[in-house]
Amino acid sequence: MKTHTSKVLVDNKRGLKFTESPRWHDGKLWFLDIHDKRIKTADLEGRVETAVELPFIPNALGFRRDGSLLVGEAMQRQIHRWDGEALEPLADLSGITTFCLSDGIVDAQDRMYVGDIGYDFFDPTLKPVDTCVRECGEIVERVELDTQCYAVMLGGPDRRSLFICGSDSHDPAEIARSATETLRVVEIEVPGAGLP
Repeated sequence: MKTHTSKVLVDNKRGLKFTESPRWHDGKLWFLDIHDKRIKTADLEGRVETAVELPFIPNALGFRRDGSLLVGEAMQRQIHRWDGEALEPLADLSGITTFCLSDGIVDAQDRMYVGDIGYDFFDPTLKPVDTCVRECGEIVERVELDTQCYAVMLGGPDRRSLFICGSDSHDPAEIARSATETLRVVEIEVPGAGLP
């Protein structure tokens, strides 16, 4: 089995709290910094910029064909559209979801598919249902990490850069005390294809 070692592209010393929903778009990595309530970008040199400051905790991010963004408001369970200037509500999912929006993706026809966490992760007495995932096939490559991985995205000019959102914890209280977030990158042999 081939083992890859990642390099840190950006760490928490540059203000990262907890990143999710990485997307490669227009030569940059776009991502949500959930606990910083922002959509941010990073280039291949590790420079980070804020693209949009949000008035809510986000989760779910995707680009439409016209270049506008769709972003989920996690706790109110709504989808918003940002056209580069203004943020406007687009859809209210609160009547068909349980607790909090999770990751989402926009397809080639501008439709957003978004998940629901399905349980109250702020209540330590509640636990998610065990999903009994089975191992099948053979693992031929792996990435060695010294932290937990929460999301990945293939990007870079040739789509051979595997970007990894990593943190030691997803607990909001721990993140507020001491964020450990990193954006890492690993160069791989097989390029990404399709969306996102």
